[in-house]
Amino acid sequence: MIILTGASGGLGQEILSSIANLDSVIAIYYQNPIVSSKLKNIIPYKLDITCEKSVNNFVHEFKTK
Repeated sequence: MIILTGASGGLGQEILSSIANLDSVIAIYYQNPIVSSKLKNIIPYKLDITCEKSVNNFVHEFKTK
C-alpha cells in the first residue's frame, strides 16, 4: 500500500497516475476531491495533515487493514 499526500494537485495527479499500477494507493487530499474514475486501486481519503487528531484517526483506520 502506498500513501500519497497532495494527490489532488497537478503534480500529485501525475504521480498518482504513475503509481496506481504498482499497488493500492491511499490518495490523500484536503480541498479538491480526487478524480480517479479511470484509475484502479485508488482509495481517495480527505485528510487535514496539519490536524493531529485527524492524522491519528487516519492511522487508526488503516492500521487494521
